[in-house]
Amino acid sequence: MNAVQDEDARAIEQRDAAWGEAATSHDLERVLAFYCEDAALLWPDQPTVQGAANVRGAWSELLKTPGITFAFTSSRIDVAGSRDFAIDIGTAHFTQTPPSGPIAADAKYLVIWKRVGDIWKVYYDSFSYNAPTPG
Repeated sequence: MNAVQDEDARAIEQRDAAWGEAATSHDLERVLAFYCEDAALLWPDQPTVQGAANVRGAWSELLKTPGITFAFTSSRIDVAGSRDFAIDIGTAHFTQTPPSGPIAADAKYLVIWKRVGDIWKVYYDSFSYNAPTPG
């Protein structure tokens, strides 16, 4: 990558951290602001979700999980030479506190970011757990 692509990768790393913070604080509107209008979610044990209204619905349900927290750590970001798309792979750590007791899970993710104006937004959001689905 060149210096400009490196700068884009650093911006995406910062967006990853802010996205995790928004999700952990259960700030639905802030979480949704990270997504493109035509984004798609490819989450485990669920059908593919596409479009802003459906992404909102999926996140609304997820954020109802008692005590859920999120941490995203990027391990590789590849920015296209055209600087309009980027591939972000990394790890995610989730915790939750349902009545049955605390649960922690680790996952890997693949996110495709799309440049919208001067801002990187999530276009495709996919992850899978490293062990059987918790809960």
